[in-house]
Amino acid sequence: MTYRSAPQSTHLRPPVLGAVQLTALLTVLLTGLLVGSLVPSLLATGAEAELQSRHELLRGGETDARREAALWLGQHATQESVPQLVEALRDRDAGVRLLGEQSIWQIWMRSGDPAVDRRLSEGTALLNRGEFAAALAIFEDVVEMDGEFAEGYNKRATALYYLGDYKGSLADIEETLKRNRYHFGALSGAGMCMISLEQPAAAAHYFERALEINPNLPGVAETIQRLHRLTEGQMM
Repeated sequence: MTYRSAPQSTHLRPPVLGAVQLTALLTVLLTGLLVGSLVPSLLATGAEAELQSRHELLRGGETDARREAALWLGQHATQESVPQLVEALRDRDAGVRLLGEQSIWQIWMRSGDPAVDRRLSEGTALLNRGEFAAALAIFEDVVEMDGEFAEGYNKRATALYYLGDYKGSLADIEETLKRNRYHFGALSGAGMCMISLEQPAAAAHYFERALEINPNLPGVAETIQRLHRLTEGQMM
């Protein structure tokens, strides 16, 4: 799920619904790194060297190099590069932080199976158009096609949230987190569900976990403060 800040109100109610803003699916193959005549083992070695080079640039390169590395990883890398990109969410440069977050979403949207990815993309397009029931049906297919694909559960959780099934959404969020402990989107989505269920302390807990992973989530710190005030009997 994608975080939306809680409304300014003395009463808890669901955030205003709107189009889900998610990074569009990019599936870019690793090509051109080595000449095609090399044997597969050497191809794998070359790709691994390229990947490690981008990790090193992301950690210690100049600003432009760190930005380029974050962008490249989003286009080419797998889940194994997410920890490096999570570290980049605390980079001193805002551009690196933004590209790092976008690249994390790009990686999360790739299951490794083109058929699964196509269905996920179709469902995401329906979410963006507000066709939540139709999107839910597609995400049911995605989960059935690949039961270990974390983003299938996260997208189904998003559809369930917008359809008002907050407990069902929370169940899918837990499935997401079992498979992807870095999923700040799922954690913030759990916070949104807890607001809708009028459980401000639990909402604050989930938002704090999301912010610990991604300190750039807009409005989350302020929402946590309002939730804490609410649990202390004060107005949000």
